[in-house]
Formats: sequence, C-alpha cells, structure tokens
Amino acid sequence: MKSMTFADRTLCKMLRKAVGKQNPSEYEIWEQALMSCKEDERGDWVDRSYIEPIVKATMKT
Repeated sequence: MKSMTFADRTLCKMLRKAVGKQNPSEYEIWEQALMSCKEDERGDWVDRSYIEPIVKATMKT
C-alpha cells in the first residue's frame, strides 16, 4: 500500500472497514479477496490467463 496515494489508502481502509461489518459467509468474490489480504500486505488479484492473449496480440504488431 505504500505506492498508493494517501487518498487511495484512505479509501481502501474505509472499504475494508465497511466490508468487515458484513457476515463473512455472505461476502462476494471481490470482498473475499479484499479481506484475505492483511492490512499492510500487497495484493495481486490479476488472473494471468486473461492477460496472456492481450500480451500475445500486442507482440504481433
């Protein structure tokens, strides 16, 4: 989170706080991913299999 701006860090903390008030069994997928990271841990939720076709297409040009 250190590479994020102050505003981004603040908004993420507020979002985690709001999601944390919900019942964990009712979390949506993105909420589970958000809450699975610790407070100061860096998260990466990119599915690389979706990016590969884009990279291959741009390499051809």
